[in-house]
Amino acid sequence: MCACCKQEVPVSIIDPSSGKRVKNIFCDHIDPIVPVSGWESWDSCIDRMFCELDNLQALCGACHKEKSREETQQRAEIRRSK
Repeated sequence: MCACCKQEVPVSIIDPSSGKRVKNIFCDHIDPIVPVSGWESWDSCIDRMFCELDNLQALCGACHKEKSREETQQRAEIRRSK
């Protein structure tokens, strides 16, 4: 079940453009590995990567793509404001 849209999703789906099976469920860090404020250090990245289970969630492909897009957009806005 996707933590965002609350839909039950298959683990993989057939990509209509390629006809290949692609994964459709992603293990997502709730607090991103690279914070939206931007890169900090490799130590910080590694600490965030190996986190407790309460910082992880299952997201369907569409929700994961949207969350990643929003985080990238926030990073870009912060960089522009500096």
